[in-house]
Amino acid sequence: MNLLEQYTTASNALCECMINHAVTIMKSWALEVDYDAYADRLYELEDGSQRLFESFLVEDSEEREEELVKLTAKAFRLLDELMAKVGAKRSYSFPKLPTIDELIDQIDWENQSQLLNVIGRLVIELVEKDDRIDFFPETQKHFEDAIGDGEYAFGMLCAIVENAPSSTMDMSDFGREHIDRMLNDLPDTWLFETLVGEDEERYNKIALDYLKIGRMDLLWDEPERAEKWLVNRLRSGKASARDYMNFGHCCWLIRGDRTMAYENYRTARLMCKNAKDFFAIFRPDRHYLAEKEIPLEHIYLMEDQLLSIVEN
Repeated sequence: MNLLEQYTTASNALCECMINHAVTIMKSWALEVDYDAYADRLYELEDGSQRLFESFLVEDSEEREEELVKLTAKAFRLLDELMAKVGAKRSYSFPKLPTIDELIDQIDWENQSQLLNVIGRLVIELVEKDDRIDFFPETQKHFEDAIGDGEYAFGMLCAIVENAPSSTMDMSDFGREHIDRMLNDLPDTWLFETLVGEDEERYNKIALDYLKIGRMDLLWDEPERAEKWLVNRLRSGKASARDYMNFGHCCWLIRGDRTMAYENYRTARLMCKNAKDFFAIFRPDRHYLAEKEIPLEHIYLMEDQLLSIVEN
């Protein structure tokens, strides 16, 4: 494994509180740079992890869970520190981005031009580091204290979703794949729970923002709501291939109307340059349809019919 693969492996292990797995990688890094400088911290992680495991075999408790969270946070900090040291030694090129806490500290409500970029970067970082954030309650509190009622941060979150297809926002440090991953992961994150939670007005707003860019991410359980918006979208003359495809989903899910579903899928297919482009947006939705009890064999038959449009 190269350095980045090792880092990802260790980080994923820590997300599952598998501290000793990560320590194995960190030990090899420490040997490469200056083992003595890190020996005590590595021993603390190993010893603490073993002690917590042994206590887990006997009993479980809130105190143990709290200690495990704190120990994992220490492991994450050491992982990042060693990654920077080893990376520098190997002349490994990776961007040095501010930490979440550093970004929070950069928030300046008086500087609107700077504020847009900082909040945007912070939102994406919080989504990307969602697996870590549970181990840093102090960072969670820092963020919550910094954003007040969260109205501005929520607006920024919606702006990122709305602008994702065109990438017009100043997110050059993150790139296209980071934005796409954010859209996929966002609804299940701590950030989403913090900024949206049980607020129905905010939930409706961001669900609609997703739908505007052709994604039903938040409305698979409520296709009736999606259908109402899509009817108006289709009548407006501004509908995209994704809009027609999503309307086809609604027809199938709400009324079991395969004929209307097919007609809308067919329109979406004809709006795409080729079959590859169409199925690139259709096939990721296959498992959602199946989860809503559309039989897989029916989905495959529908795909065969749509594929035949190309062959005729």
